[in-house]
Amino acid sequence: MSKLQPFGGKNFKPWSERLLFYLRSIKVDYVLINDQVPENVDPTGNYADDNHTCRGHILHHMNDTLFDLCRTYESAR
Repeated sequence: MSKLQPFGGKNFKPWSERLLFYLRSIKVDYVLINDQVPENVDPTGNYADDNHTCRGHILHHMNDTLFDLCRTYESAR
């Protein structure tokens, strides 16, 4: 994941595919993909933790300007 450059507003498609690949590898991509919480996931436990993990990774891989705009969102979606 260290080779993923911070997103600065250009080349969103390749950046998002690399990020989604990483999130899939750590098994938290369902937070972004599914419209509803899957039935086999506890919405107050695992889902909340996985949402926090997704949000953190997404924010970590943005440049400072986009980070400042997006940090107020509570959800990864």
